[in-house]
Amino acid sequence: MSLLINEDFCSRSPAKTQDYFLSITQRLGEKTINQQTHKWRHKMDRMKILLVDDEHEFVTTLAERLELRNMNVSIATDGEAALGVVENDPPQVVVLDVMMPGLSGLEVLEKIKAMDSKIQVILLTGHGATKDGIRGMQLGAFDYLIKPIDIDELIEKLNEAVKSMV
Repeated sequence: MSLLINEDFCSRSPAKTQDYFLSITQRLGEKTINQQTHKWRHKMDRMKILLVDDEHEFVTTLAERLELRNMNVSIATDGEAALGVVENDPPQVVVLDVMMPGLSGLEVLEKIKAMDSKIQVILLTGHGATKDGIRGMQLGAFDYLIKPIDIDELIEKLNEAVKSMV
């Protein structure tokens, strides 16, 4: 007996997916199911992050480093593009630079929270801009970090942000 997994069905119907896997597990045995669904489960467990910063090299390098740590990362280099991503493919967490041309990070934060208050936002500020980080927290940001950021500290904050959503 072969097992076909319709990823589109699985991603849209988590409750039905669980029932589906339970019924198949009973027929094929747990070992077979674990082998055949490992890739799908691995994909579903990935943290979904949006990085927003007008410094293209910084944001692409950071995205690569997070992807190496098994995170699903999208990037935007301005506020308008970030809002488009949030509207069309909402992330769990947005890592958002405060100082950007056009819409500022604080303006983008307010718009994200108006679109979906469950999305967590971690602000990035430069040295001497801690008051922007504090203002962002008052507007609903989960936390803020000062650039240059430590990747391990960012990952810790990302994990805390996702856990707080549950």
